[in-house]
Amino acid sequence: MGAMQTKEKNMTKKSETKAPALVAWHVREGKAGGKAYWTRIGAAWPHQNGDGFTVQIDLTPLDGKIILLPPKAGDDEAGA
Repeated sequence: MGAMQTKEKNMTKKSETKAPALVAWHVREGKAGGKAYWTRIGAAWPHQNGDGFTVQIDLTPLDGKIILLPPKAGDDEAGA
């Protein structure tokens, strides 16, 4: 296994055990300025060295827009 694969594997194991620092959302606007629909589509964990994030996206929005926000107490933090 190469050094890059080992590093990625170690980062993944660490990120899976901690709550995410950011939650990825897609927002679909309602009709005629109505209620917007928020869908959780992933999460992000900071790298141990502080340079960047590991992002897990479970769904890619058609419009390409992803909103990253800190998790709130009511968010499902079990995983993305």
